[in-house]
Amino acid sequence: MGFKNDVSKKVAVDTGSRVSYSVVVGALIDYFMGGLTGWGIVASRGVATGINSVTSGPYGWWQDKWYGILKTVPETRKLKEVFDDNDISHYFEREKFGEVANYSGRRGKQFLTDMIAFNTFEPIVYGISNCVGQLINTGDVDFQQVAEGMKAVVYISPLIAPTMRWTMQGARKIFGIKTSAELAKESLENIVLKE
Repeated sequence: MGFKNDVSKKVAVDTGSRVSYSVVVGALIDYFMGGLTGWGIVASRGVATGINSVTSGPYGWWQDKWYGILKTVPETRKLKEVFDDNDISHYFEREKFGEVANYSGRRGKQFLTDMIAFNTFEPIVYGISNCVGQLINTGDVDFQQVAEGMKAVVYISPLIAPTMRWTMQGARKIFGIKTSAELAKESLENIVLKE
């Protein structure tokens, strides 16, 4: 199967990785938090797969945009490389000290970026799908239940957002597609080159 362009390939990889993630992690959440078993999990994951098939491409784009807005870029050097020099006086040179700070700060910034991208997208998608599910199931919508479900998505987002990023960005690397952080760095480099 060939792709017309890099965007098509990115959407396909984002969709495949997010659907795979949703099947595994969603089944665990359905079982341990949702009280579902057997066919309930199968039905829930079937619906989620349909929804994720449609929303994965837009979510990948949304994550790319947040990485660009917040300028969340890959580290230039690994922490080990910063400290490979045996001369301890070099550890406190301004340049190396700054690299250490950037490395540790990047992880926090990356987490923040993941949380913003996730929590400005996923709870809304969940809320819409919950409303549709309730309408199909009962013919009515309990907005209190929808709100509680959306809050639950936000509550578990510190676990879900980073692990979903690892899955989606890892798949992009495997298939030779630039990650959100690499795209943000490329965008910043283009801005600098134009000036």
